[in-house]
Amino acid sequence: MDQLEVEDPDNNSFELTYTVLSVPSNGVLTAYSVPLSVGDQFTQRAIETFDLKYTHSGDESLEDAFKLVVEDGTGGFYAPIDIPVKISDDAVVDVVDPIEATKVPLLFPVPANDQIQLRWATPLSSDTQVHLFDAQGRPLQRIQLERGISDWQISVNNLSTGYYVLRILDEQSVIALPFTIAR
Repeated sequence: MDQLEVEDPDNNSFELTYTVLSVPSNGVLTAYSVPLSVGDQFTQRAIETFDLKYTHSGDESLEDAFKLVVEDGTGGFYAPIDIPVKISDDAVVDVVDPIEATKVPLLFPVPANDQIQLRWATPLSSDTQVHLFDAQGRPLQRIQLERGISDWQISVNNLSTGYYVLRILDEQSVIALPFTIAR
């Protein structure tokens, strides 16, 4: 997915939204580890942070494809894009350190409607702060999570449709997870 990139001088990577028009037939397309279906959305930021992934089904096919359309957040859009996928034994399969990967929670659903959930692969080893920001970087909420939890959810009913970022801070790392609310 390193070649899938759209740039717009008037919009940042959180504002460039891809909508899935067709899904791969020989694999699964995921954003932030959540399988995507027709109509689902993700941002350019998901691509930049390597959170958009294609996983081949393992059958004998050597090609696949899916189709996307990109909107720029101000009413503009790009023509639908056909994305070909070539299956290769030489492909990079994984570049994430498995120890570090356990620190990054799964955030779902994306896009969100009434609540979002964070799920860690292992329970938190220390108290952790979660800060919620809007697309302009304004702080909206600060939550303290206690050591030992591995699942957390928050209502987003009071937030407008748009782009948001959760910043997760513990003793050793800072993680930023963008998400959208669509109603």
